[in-house]
Amino acid sequence: MLLAVLTTFVIGWLGIWLRSLMKREADKAERLSEALIKAESASESKSEFLANMSHELRTPLNAIIGFSEVLSRETYGPLGARQYRDYSKDICDAGHHLLGIITQILDMAKIESGTLTNSTNVADLADNFDACNRLLSGKAEERQIEIVLGALEGLPPVGWSRSTSAR
Repeated sequence: MLLAVLTTFVIGWLGIWLRSLMKREADKAERLSEALIKAESASESKSEFLANMSHELRTPLNAIIGFSEVLSRETYGPLGARQYRDYSKDICDAGHHLLGIITQILDMAKIESGTLTNSTNVADLADNFDACNRLLSGKAEERQIEIVLGALEGLPPVGWSRSTSAR
């Protein structure tokens, strides 16, 4: 009889201990689930923020780069003092540098979210040189500069890899 009482006591105690353990594990799983939901929400917020900042930063930065290129090239006429052209080139260089940093930050965010992919591209150098020649020939003629393209036949195509967003 003592053995039966002792057995019942041990089984009862094991049952209480097991329920307590299961409750703790269930609570822990719930806390982990809540933490995962918060982390996913934070990641989504970060991605949305970076996408918005991409547009908000790149748009005016591209305008600054474009206008500084126009000034440094003196597209619409001389600027006067040479320093102005040098300053506008410095602005353009700084803009390109900042744009590169912004692009790297956004690429890192895309890598973290798994939305960055690589694509391979191929360019025909002869076609690109011809296009450049067509674009520059008018200005070159105005300034009496002769553009000579030689040895374009047989140039091999050039390939490069480019990271793109999968979204």
